[in-house]
Amino acid sequence: RPPPRGRDVQQTLEIGFEEAIRGTERSVRIILPDGSSDSVDVQVPPGVDTGQKLRIRGRGYPVGPGGPRGDLYLKVKVAEHPRLKRRGQQIEVEALVPITTMLLGGEVTVEGLDGPHTVKVPAGTSPSSRLRLRGHGVPGAKKGEKAGDLHIILTVDIPDELTADQKKAIEALRDKGL
Repeated sequence: RPPPRGRDVQQTLEIGFEEAIRGTERSVRIILPDGSSDSVDVQVPPGVDTGQKLRIRGRGYPVGPGGPRGDLYLKVKVAEHPRLKRRGQQIEVEALVPITTMLLGGEVTVEGLDGPHTVKVPAGTSPSSRLRLRGHGVPGAKKGEKAGDLHIILTVDIPDELTADQKKAIEALRDKGL
């Protein structure tokens, strides 16, 4: 019969948004029951999300001198990103688009995980419409798993002030029923 194991240790591991997407290595310090500390290097795999647990075998509390240690469980907490939102493997980004581009069509550039993307906005696009770029979301965490998509949410950028000429042009459109 194997000797009893030490107790498991649970801690929270806070990582950045992009670290969670791409994976990272972190050094975690645990305080042992005798007051000493132990440092553990942890490989955080790509694609982890808030609430997931990482298990590091044999890095918990020892049962006694020379006895087998318990396991270390790290509950992941991913920091918010200022522009991007994650929904599983999907990434969402909001794009402010001039009203003229929404009405007449054009292009808009947004920043995704893998750099800038310029997309076509069809003429007559409604506010809050979504455009999707396949394969530009969170990369697959497992071999053969496809990357998620980047969803661009188009929001109308209404100017704070209008010039006299702009106001006159918009009033002319209103008078024509638009």
